[in-house]
Amino acid sequence: MKLSDKTKEPVAAAVKTYQENTRQLVSLARADLLIKMNDVLDTEDMKKFETALDRQPDPTQAPPPPRGPGGPNPPGRDRFPPRLP
Repeated sequence: MKLSDKTKEPVAAAVKTYQENTRQLVSLARADLLIKMNDVLDTEDMKKFETALDRQPDPTQAPPPPRGPGGPNPPGRDRFPPRLP
């Protein structure tokens, strides 16, 4: 998006504030979930749950680009010659 110099700074500040707010909300929601699960799960299951939760992608980050047609080639793909018709 092309912005004038006059609008770039306020837009960047608004986006930064949005990202910080989103991170804080996700952190609070995660803490709330852990408190609720701690009331329900035993110690062993709670550790497993926390481990599984830690493996989840960060919802505040953009997902990785798609692979395959239209996306980046998988690692090592450039080693193979192109197919001939």
